[in-house]
Formats: sequence, C-alpha cells, structure tokens
Amino acid sequence: MSFYLEGITPQELKELFREAVKEEIEAVIKQQKEKSSNYTNELLTREETAKLLSVSLPTLHNWCLQGIIPSYRFNTRIRFKREDIEKLLENPRGIKHNRNK
Repeated sequence: MSFYLEGITPQELKELFREAVKEEIEAVIKQQKEKSSNYTNELLTREETAKLLSVSLPTLHNWCLQGIIPSYRFNTRIRFKREDIEKLLENPRGIKHNRNK
C-alpha cells in the first residue's frame, strides 16, 4: 500500500507527525500530573499502610511510636499520608531498626 500526498514534502509531513505526537504526550503528562496530585493527598488506613510496606500491624504501630512514620489521628482513627509512605519506600534506609530489644 502506498500513499501519495500532493503539495507536502516529506520533511513537512515529518514535522506534522512530530507536532501531533508532542501534543498527545503533553496531554498525557498533564493528565498524569492531575491524577498524581489527587493520589498524593490520599489517606491510608493502618491495614493499607501495613500491606503497602509489607509489615505487620504491630510493627507499623511501633514505627509510629518511634517516629519513623508520621501518622495522623482523626477522632479515634489513625491515617497515613500516601506521600509520606512513598517517600519512605523511596529511601528505605530511613527506617532505623532497633535490634537491642
């Protein structure tokens, strides 16, 4: 199958494709940024946080008491900011293990 375009050079066609792809990529990036801003403000339950960190609930509780993970209290409920947990996952060396118990 071959196409013949009249009045447009191959370089102009290439530039048209480049602009169209660039616009699509920018639209996708903008959409992802909007989603991520909603995503980072998300609050997690104790169970969700423990599952995300692959630790038990008692370990999560101990980390909160030690100040390793910031937690937020809403009445009787404890919540964690997803943003805080993701930062911790990016730098796991921030978790200090106390082996002298």
